[in-house]
Amino acid sequence: RRIAGTYIKAPEAVVEAWLNEDYSTLLSEFKVFHSPTGHYWQLGILTTLPLEKAVKAWNALTLSPHTNTEYSMLHFGLKGLPGLVNSLARYPQEALPITNYFAASELAPAVARAFNKLKTLRENARSWLLKYPEHALTGLLPAALGKAGEAQDNARAALR
Repeated sequence: RRIAGTYIKAPEAVVEAWLNEDYSTLLSEFKVFHSPTGHYWQLGILTTLPLEKAVKAWNALTLSPHTNTEYSMLHFGLKGLPGLVNSLARYPQEALPITNYFAASELAPAVARAFNKLKTLRENARSWLLKYPEHALTGLLPAALGKAGEAQDNARAALR
């Protein structure tokens, strides 16, 4: 972390968590370290790491506030899909356009939510639903036929 031209050494717990790929501890330490300022993870830097380690970190760290979704997904491709799902839930306006490059049923519930609830993103969501109808159906049918609630409403609206 850099403040006014000087670097502040990361706490030992952060370094240890990173080395051990203990992302839950890393997330907790990040919140403590940045709580007054509410910083975001700059996840584009992960693309400089070996792919396997970078993807593990990406898929875990996207559960917290972050940036660089598009850049990261260009690098990770389908291996970064769990992180894209996390990004889509947290930042639909940034992440939804990226979904048009990925045919994956895991994206369908979040795309359906955008279609049904987020009017400014409706056309982007509609584009994905029409581009990948098999994946939309596979990802939405369980919710559409499942118990009543928001997920069912979103799935049914998207499948109409």
